[in-house]
Amino acid sequence: MDNVQLHYAFWPKSVGKPRGTICLVQGRSKFIEKYFETIADFCKRGFVVATFDWRGQSGSGRLIGDASLGYVNKFEDYWTDLKSFHS
Repeated sequence: MDNVQLHYAFWPKSVGKPRGTICLVQGRSKFIEKYFETIADFCKRGFVVATFDWRGQSGSGRLIGDASLGYVNKFEDYWTDLKSFHS
């Protein structure tokens, strides 16, 4: 929505009809790879899983030059990320 690239991932159910979809929304300063074990557990239980890194975190785009800082201009930027991911 505002041209910040979000790093995201999707795990489809491999066989049969899925029980549902889990949108795994992580906390601040977390990243997709930290949740691989949890995601595997959900998939084993028959769920599809989708997740993303917030702007300024892990594989997603940065708003400032220092990649070590998880900076946002305003809290509503997180709302923008969530809406973008769901689109």
